[in-house]
Amino acid sequence: MTGLDPIIKDSGKSVKSKPRISKEGIKLYRGSLFMATMVAIKYNEQMKNFYDRLKDNGKHSTVAQIAVIRKLIVIAHSLYKNNCIYNAEVYEKACGKYSVKCDKNGIIT
Repeated sequence: MTGLDPIIKDSGKSVKSKPRISKEGIKLYRGSLFMATMVAIKYNEQMKNFYDRLKDNGKHSTVAQIAVIRKLIVIAHSLYKNNCIYNAEVYEKACGKYSVKCDKNGIIT
């Protein structure tokens, strides 16, 4: 859907290239997610820490940004599926280790 999946050109010994994103998805989605990621890296403390950790581990900035985009997509899908509202405290506590339950008002319990 967004074209963020990695592709590798590889043909035996003669053709090798660095992995890149496929860009087969809708360009508008990719652009919107990229801008949201730049804002999240700048203003959201959890995303900034995640991005900085990847950069400290030697990842290229583009790879780290794509990882943050994927994390935003996963969080958005989880919030939509569970009909919840984003809560940074719960995110810090959970970090994806358990399923989240919401009450009828969409508040995480």
